[in-house]
Amino acid sequence: MRKISISDDDLCSNCEHCKYDPGQLSSCELNFNPAIFNPDGYVIDCFDFKHIEKQGDNWVNNAVNELLNY
Repeated sequence: MRKISISDDDLCSNCEHCKYDPGQLSSCELNFNPAIFNPDGYVIDCFDFKHIEKQGDNWVNNAVNELLNY
């Protein structure tokens, strides 16, 4: 599975398909396909984008635990 660096303002950081790991490489259930990247490598559009209700719902466990100071 492909992993890329995603920032908190990247489209993927708020997508249900993304396994977002802030500060680390993140993955996508769809392998970032059909994402459209800009020249700097940021995802700017995706036909399968599914907005999550609450930020953090798609974060991997380590990121959530760090945020909550566990």
